[in-house]
Amino acid sequence: MPLNAVKLLQGLVLPRPSSRLHRKRHTDATFTGTSLVLSMVLCVTLLNDQRSWINSKVQWTSKPALPRIKLDDVSFSQERRCRPKRTQLYAGAEGADEERPAWDVLRAVQTAAYYDALPNPFKFLTGEPSGSVKVAPGETIWSEENVRGLEWGVLDDVVMGGASQSFLNGTTWTGNIITQGGGFAGIRTKSIKPALDMRRCEGLRVRVRGGDGQRFKLIIRDSYDWNGIAWSFEFDTKTFMPSLDGVVDISAPFRSFVPTLFAKKIADQRFDAGKLTAVQITLSKFGYDGDLNPNFRAGKFSLTVESITAY
Repeated sequence: MPLNAVKLLQGLVLPRPSSRLHRKRHTDATFTGTSLVLSMVLCVTLLNDQRSWINSKVQWTSKPALPRIKLDDVSFSQERRCRPKRTQLYAGAEGADEERPAWDVLRAVQTAAYYDALPNPFKFLTGEPSGSVKVAPGETIWSEENVRGLEWGVLDDVVMGGASQSFLNGTTWTGNIITQGGGFAGIRTKSIKPALDMRRCEGLRVRVRGGDGQRFKLIIRDSYDWNGIAWSFEFDTKTFMPSLDGVVDISAPFRSFVPTLFAKKIADQRFDAGKLTAVQITLSKFGYDGDLNPNFRAGKFSLTVESITAY
């Protein structure tokens, strides 16, 4: 056991010293140990509460399949450290082995940190932002000028062990989707604070260019819960009468958005149009409830989101 750990344990279990300096050290060590224990208990409690709530809303038919890692040709250096020469991942659900990039744990953590989604046992102390900004029909939610100052970022399947990756440059979103171990890519705004009050509006109108005829999802949220209910609306980038410049306009009424949790439909929910907290666009191999997206192709994609307006 490290020397510092021994001293900490001694400070916690031995009788209190008589010296004033020693009493102060004893008190500091006790406080540090107590704080660590309380933090761990809060983390476990919050995670269990969140998992229980999700399980109560979603009837899982099977557990999510995690990628299995096989290490071949393992060699040892003089320092006796294990160094894998090649990593091969298998798709546990499909049974066929296909090589793909290893899971980028650092990118997953960076994504969660960008959206302030890392576990924080003291987050509840700050409370949710109050107030909202009223939005009238015809007002712009997002465009290249970004008059509302929305902060966008990528949200790919790396957060669940996948290897897909996308990039957002201005209003153009490009990427590469790898279905093994995942199968989706997305862009999402950080939490909109204060929220947007859309009660005077009927829905959102999205103008996009490109997409190669694939089916995307427009997702909105009415909660600051990171993994809360996602209101989803599917739209195709292939139309019977495409415009000459390749632009497609999509009207998404609020009444047509589907409440979901991890792409599973949730019953008896109602969207709070007075509290729009996030906007998201996703390209996924899945539709809802495990059904496959009929207009999806793995590999490279490109979509330009020219504007999102209220109507």
